[in-house]
Amino acid sequence: MGVLECPSATTQGQKYINTSGTDRTRTPSQGIYRTNWFFSGGIFDEASQPFASNTGDIRQAMFGAQQSATLAQVSDGSSNSLACGEGVGGSGKKVKDCFGPFALAGNHTYAFGRVDSNNAAPPIAFDWTQTSTWAINSRTNYSGTPLAIHPGNYAWAFNSDHPGGANFVMGDGSVKFLSETLDCLTLSRLAYIHDHEVPTAW
Repeated sequence: MGVLECPSATTQGQKYINTSGTDRTRTPSQGIYRTNWFFSGGIFDEASQPFASNTGDIRQAMFGAQQSATLAQVSDGSSNSLACGEGVGGSGKKVKDCFGPFALAGNHTYAFGRVDSNNAAPPIAFDWTQTSTWAINSRTNYSGTPLAIHPGNYAWAFNSDHPGGANFVMGDGSVKFLSETLDCLTLSRLAYIHDHEVPTAW
């Protein structure tokens, strides 16, 4: 488990057990351990259609349900594409205690980090709820009117216990620390593998 945990995370060794019976987690009765990495999923997550069904969508990332990209599909370049990023679940970390990541568990929010935008075809575009919800370490949940500021971020949003940002593994295997002030357009350009929009300096 150690390789799936960040040494700086305050959730190391923490087990989540669904005591209410109502959480959408499909959590086994013995509970599941928290981990600290999400696969980069673009706008897709574990409940989405299989990866191969979404190849025409510019918001596709390195990983998806039941499959991952080949290097040939990463036409934006592996050094400009996110493979994995940090996530920290638990009380005060996410909007709900039941949100992951829980690597390899197969439950709700277990494995994918998302960066949402509107258009399946170019150009990348946002509404204000997306820019406030999906930024690194965001504390804004997209539900409710007006949006409510929460002590933790939303289910699939990338976050960490590091001040100022989070670590990401790029498609070429390098590790980059990305600032929580990184604009959503640049973050999207890094998350999506064939949007053909070049990320600005990051």
